Amino acid sequence: MRALVSFLVEFVADADVVHSYTVNATDQAEALAMARIDFARIRKLHGATTYRVLNPRSLTYRSP
Repeated sequence: MRALVSFLVEFVADADVVHSYTVNATDQAEALAMARIDFARIRKLHGATTYRVLNPRSLTYRSP
């Protein structure tokens, strides 16, 4: 059994993130498949034009 990893899914419109959530998946390809399924709904609700899947553990967060 493979371990699950949390990925950040962001839906973007005009360089702004309009919707995001985290998903648990075995790898980035599985997370992308999940995002692809939601893309049509998010595009309709929030006007997203693209999406990206990021591994939150590799991101650098800055405090304001």
